[in-house]
Amino acid sequence: MDADVIAFRPRRRGDNGILLAWSDDGERRSLASDLIARGHRVWQVSSAYQALALLDDPRCRWQAGVLDDELVDQSGLEVAQCLKMCSAMAGERRVTPLVLATPYLVHPDTCRFAGIVTCMTKPMAPDALAAAITGILEHRQRKTT
Repeated sequence: MDADVIAFRPRRRGDNGILLAWSDDGERRSLASDLIARGHRVWQVSSAYQALALLDDPRCRWQAGVLDDELVDQSGLEVAQCLKMCSAMAGERRVTPLVLATPYLVHPDTCRFAGIVTCMTKPMAPDALAAAITGILEHRQRKTT
């Protein structure tokens, strides 16, 4: 795995981080910096291939994911479907909640089928993304307690 693919803050106990799959380097770095400043660990990738490759790395576990629908090699929607299928094949009962960022509207049923809990249109404000991530993580926390 390339060292420049992943950037993160030091691991805290119980913090599994956020997957950020975004094709534009500048936007990805900006979003990651904002999430890191808010206390999240962030795994950054720029392609579907890199995102799916992280599934094989035991160091890389995340509580939520943010997918750009305009990745270089696949759409974020296709990546979401692959991640959901991989979770099912691994026997995981709970699918990682995902946020899809897209320049167009996506039907809610399509999002739910792919395991996407929030669909946001681009461009999106970092505060809106942070609020969506916070909502997802709080919801997960309530379900586990």
